[in-house]
Amino acid sequence: MQKGHKIPLLAGILLGAVFVGGVIQLFQLRFSLGDIYPAYSSLRADPLGARVLYKSFTAMPDLKTSRNLDPSHKLKADPNAVLLVLGLEPPGQLDSFLPEMQRETLEDLDRFTRLGGRLVISFAPQNESSDIRENRRAEEGNKAEPELRKRERRLERDKTKPMHFSLKKSWGMVFKNAQIKDLSNLPQAELSPEAESIALPAAVACDTSLYFDRLAPEWQVIYLRDNHPVFIKRKLGRGEIILSASSYFLSNEAMLRERHPTLLAWLVGGAKEVIFDEYHHGVARDPGIVSLARKYHLHGVAACLILLAALFIWKNASSLVPPREQSLASFPQQTAKGRDAASGIINLLRKNIPARNVLNVCVEEWKKSMGRNRQVLPSKEQRVEEILSREQQLPINQKNPVAAYNAICRILAEK
Repeated sequence: MQKGHKIPLLAGILLGAVFVGGVIQLFQLRFSLGDIYPAYSSLRADPLGARVLYKSFTAMPDLKTSRNLDPSHKLKADPNAVLLVLGLEPPGQLDSFLPEMQRETLEDLDRFTRLGGRLVISFAPQNESSDIRENRRAEEGNKAEPELRKRERRLERDKTKPMHFSLKKSWGMVFKNAQIKDLSNLPQAELSPEAESIALPAAVACDTSLYFDRLAPEWQVIYLRDNHPVFIKRKLGRGEIILSASSYFLSNEAMLRERHPTLLAWLVGGAKEVIFDEYHHGVARDPGIVSLARKYHLHGVAACLILLAALFIWKNASSLVPPREQSLASFPQQTAKGRDAASGIINLLRKNIPARNVLNVCVEEWKKSMGRNRQVLPSKEQRVEEILSREQQLPINQKNPVAAYNAICRILAEK
């Protein structure tokens, strides 16, 4: 290749390398920020995430921190573990009808708590004004009404069918939204008189219109905003459940601007393990072939399969045996030019049959063929035997197998 043609090729390779490096860098920046994950995910590093809280718990020597990427029904209740479900979307205003996925999630969390687990749920902020919310609620009610009637008819037909999960019946509370016209200046939530004995901050930010209503007597109100409970706690079965209408105090932004270590320590309590639930954010474990291979340490098997595939491709791409022309060129001294098949047979016979036995071998082969061809007269066969016997009786220096062979041929050629 000429020198002038090499410059565009090198420039193209360089530009391709720069492009690939730039794309990789963009993906690394995107994943490092974590803004591809939902708000309040522990994998998110921007102000809306909760990675700072996750890293803070990880840095504590006596506290185990992990993420749950499996479906909620696989959660195992542990009195020494606390499950943090951050940024959960609150159920709709119609408690009698919950979406199937949301109902199953709440049922699993209810089971986890009743079996002895400690559950902390902070809900995603609800920042719609009262006018917009009333319009949306009316639209949702109109859409949900036919579904409600269908469900009531199904339950009426089958009385043995278990009732669906109800927050009011199971947890003793319902969700409400405050009638707030201006959401830009929400007041802080203040410590409830019931919780004054607990060493907690006197006030925390509460950036949502959501609050809890119609509470059962088992609930203890921790924080109030405008006399509306926004932070509550109760015993549920063998475990405890803590509900917060706001998730802001757990976010990365709050860790910088409004940090409350005593509140965070109180949430964890005496637990030895903190589990951040990511499954409700849509971040799930995908047990594919690669995951199973990594789990069972099958790296060597994968390497062998790759090697076999490479050898198979190489074998089909080019022959392992060199071409005949190349082989002949490499070994010119071993080739014999001008020889035919008859010459090869003669050389083979010379190497395997001694000269003194040539006539005997010829007669024996003739007798074998004579068994298939009975046209030879007995007198001719007798004369051949006499010639062979005379030749064998002669001394070595007087033997002439060629003359004997010619004499036998003349006898057999006679008519």
